Parts: sequence; structure tokens; C-alpha cells
Amino acid sequence: MQVFKIKYDLERGFRGILIEDLISETAESFLKDKGRNWNMTDFPDFKKQFLSALDSHLYNSIKKELGKHIDTELFPENDTTKAADDSSYKQDLSILTDILIALGASDDELLIFEPYYIHKMKREEIATLMDKSVTEVSNIKKQLDRKLPILRSEFIRLSDER
Repeated sequence: MQVFKIKYDLERGFRGILIEDLISETAESFLKDKGRNWNMTDFPDFKKQFLSALDSHLYNSIKKELGKHIDTELFPENDTTKAADDSSYKQDLSILTDILIALGASDDELLIFEPYYIHKMKREEIATLMDKSVTEVSNIKKQLDRKLPILRSEFIRLSDER
């Protein structure tokens, strides 16, 4: 059995993966056509079958995320971000925005990027500001999460060129 030593943030999840999403995906997998089947011989109690499937889904998700060699955290936790009135901060933000636009980021993705990833605002706060549901903001964040590895490597490359 492999044990992962990870830190799970209740607000942000593990690299954007929220436990609610894993539970929902597991439940959905039993309801979909060609999804998971209930193995009544090994698990006569559906609750045990569900927990086994959730355990498997959790393990596979974490293993996949830990296997990525590029860190998706744009600003590590011990890194203090620059003040918003700092000119280099504004220049860095402009570069990051340009990269996101080149990656095809939507207007919504551009709107939540700074408050969520840099200022660590909660999804609920952003949802209120954008007049969207928390689910919509979570979906936008997931789209951005997929762009983070490329964004980070491009930003580092461009920063090294300066």
C-alpha cells in the first residue's frame, strides 16, 4: 500500500481537486452507462462498494497529480507575493495575463486568475463578486488549473529572458 504525505487545504483542495468533486464523480460513475458496476459478491453492502470505489478514485487522482513533474502552484505558500502597487508586480501580472490570453483563456478565467491564485480569495467571495454560483467559479478554476503548468513554465522562461 502506498501512502501519500500530502497537505489538503479544505478551501482549495489538493491542486484544485476538491473532495466533494471526487465523491460526486464516484457516485456518478455508478449511474453512468458503461460506468462502474456493483460487485455484489465482494461487496454485498453498497456502502462498502462505494467506499472502495472512492478509495480507488482518490488514490488514482492523487497519484496522477503527484506524478506531474511541473508544480502547478504559481506562487508557493512560503513565497510572499508582491504588493499590488509594486511596478514589477503589475508587469508580472501583465505578462501572466498575456500568456493566459495566448493559451485561450476565457474572460471569466482572466477575471478569477488574480483574486484566486495570487490573492487567495475564496471561491465563495469570487462567486459573489462575479454574480455566479460557486459551482460555476469552481468549473472556471478547474479550466485554469489545466493551464497552470504551461503558464508557470512560460512565465519562468520569460522572466529568465528579462
